Amino acid sequence: LGSVLDYHVVQGNAVTSNDLSAGENTYPTVQGDEITVTVADDGTVSVEGAQVTAADIEAGNAAIHLVDDVLLTNRTLAERLQTTTATQELYNAVTNADLGSAFNNQDNTWTTFAPNNEAFENADLSGFSDNEIQEILRYHVLPDQVTDSGDLLDLLARSDGQVSVGTLQGEEVTITQQDSTTIVFNGGEATLNLNRVDQRAGNGIIHQIDGLLIPPSIT
Repeated sequence: LGSVLDYHVVQGNAVTSNDLSAGENTYPTVQGDEITVTVADDGTVSVEGAQVTAADIEAGNAAIHLVDDVLLTNRTLAERLQTTTATQELYNAVTNADLGSAFNNQDNTWTTFAPNNEAFENADLSGFSDNEIQEILRYHVLPDQVTDSGDLLDLLARSDGQVSVGTLQGEEVTITQQDSTTIVFNGGEATLNLNRVDQRAGNGIIHQIDGLLIPPSIT
């Protein structure tokens, strides 16, 4: 926890908005890793993907900036799932299915559609074998890519609002744009609310969804 908190503090410099340049600005943290502060063309500011919601709050020995997410981009996907309350059940499922090392591997760059705790509570997995549960969990992962909400919307815009993409499990998942803030998977198995912040990790990105996706071959 101390390491996570130290990652939120720029070392030896009270950086204000006036110190930022357009594009990317990189600073060392007390934790030891660097963070990137990005100033977009429209003037919005983000830190490792988290949006700055209030800036330049004065303190006696510092400048404070509020962001809308915890910065965990120096952590793995497994660590991000573990430290996010809403995805505890998915983390437990990944660990029980012996996939924890794969989600911890920094060489695996993945986009993960993460069912929230309620999705697992509403799903009955008792009839599936251990191998089938592994396949279900892999079906929630897009391999070798980091796809944020903006990327998803761009992809859907180029595909008339619907696209099928390959998963780590091997079969495709169908993604459909329902409206400006909502994406639906496989015709309604799960929904992604685009108003929810993208959760970034060192080896990928996590989007929380409200349902469990089942590969067609298993259903």
